[in-house]
Amino acid sequence: MIQEWWGLDSGIKEMADRLAAAGFVALAPDLYHGELAAHTEMDKAAHLMQSMPPDRAGRDMSGAIDFLANHTAVKGKGIGVVGFCMGGLLAFIIGANRSDKIKALVPFYGFPQGDMEPDWSKLTASVSGHMAENDSFFPPAAAKALEAKLRAMGRM
Repeated sequence: MIQEWWGLDSGIKEMADRLAAAGFVALAPDLYHGELAAHTEMDKAAHLMQSMPPDRAGRDMSGAIDFLANHTAVKGKGIGVVGFCMGGLLAFIIGANRSDKIKALVPFYGFPQGDMEPDWSKLTASVSGHMAENDSFFPPAAAKALEAKLRAMGRM
């Protein structure tokens, strides 16, 4: 599970616990290494997201994938990634970069655009994206264009 721009807060931890209670092995890496923004601190959340080193976040997510892949309850099975907002965007990126292990992506409200888009040809996971109708960060028209692209590739 990949956090929103607020950080690894109680909402993300609760969602990971809910997935675990449903029988999944759930892991949520702390991409901000202990930093948090309250849901009223949009400027702080934006700062945390923008100052997060992308290479470190990639290593943290990839390390979580490797940890899960070697976990006795997961070994030999596929891994799914759920992400919210910034985490949805990162779920797509790690999904394309770690197609060796990731079999399903469930991004909520976020997706990479423009220069941030990964090489979609590397993406082998099935995608069940959930986007908002009104979102200035992730415009609906761009979400529909990405959906069409992924459908054409057989990923949705």
